[in-house]
Amino acid sequence: MYIMKRILLLAVTLFFINSVFSQERKWGIKVGGNLSGLSDQVEKYPKDDIGYHNTQKDGNGLFPGFHIGVFANVHWSKMIHFQPELQFSLQGGKHKRNVGYGGPIWQHLLFKFGYVQLPLLLEIKPISNLGILIGPQLGLNVSKKVTATYFDDYWNALVAAYPDSHGKKSTTISGSDFENEMFNGKVKKLDAAIVFGMQYTLKRIIVGARYNLGLVDGNNFPTGYGSATKGWRSNVIQASLGYSF
Repeated sequence: MYIMKRILLLAVTLFFINSVFSQERKWGIKVGGNLSGLSDQVEKYPKDDIGYHNTQKDGNGLFPGFHIGVFANVHWSKMIHFQPELQFSLQGGKHKRNVGYGGPIWQHLLFKFGYVQLPLLLEIKPISNLGILIGPQLGLNVSKKVTATYFDDYWNALVAAYPDSHGKKSTTISGSDFENEMFNGKVKKLDAAIVFGMQYTLKRIIVGARYNLGLVDGNNFPTGYGSATKGWRSNVIQASLGYSF
């Protein structure tokens, strides 16, 4: 973690050095929407006394979020620009897991993660108004929340069997409780992705679209009942509207 923080500090320093000393640069603000999902999230259940076995890969879904930030666009040449950014992004995903003993009792999970992100992008301009974006992105997790809801068909049976311990159909936990109450693990603070995108500039207005391919597994959380939720990689589709100064 110490090395990762140094890398992030170095990236921020380079952001300002390039912006200050470049002879031609533009500043801008941007805002947009996210459509994100968590991949590589798999639940595994070993055989029990009645021979039950399940590997649950289905049930993952997309979460709509948003991002907002600032950027600089540094002209290295007519066709090659450097575009560092600093933004906040709310992203996450949906997942369905089995929390039953020897049989299915499905629970729907809605994850929400807040990240401060630093994309360091090359903009390649085949024509004057159109730019192709590619580059790495570092992210720092600053918030985490999950809402757990039992599936309707099994909720009534669960309440009937355990009326004292299952009084709520839906529970939301965040912060340290996110890890202590549900997952008994740690969410990795640092995230990394590769960004692929395009943007079109019309005078001072910039319209952009990109895909962030996650590179880091969030973690490996034991969830009880002989199961394990393995990792997650945050993949995000973004559309944004920007204004340059």
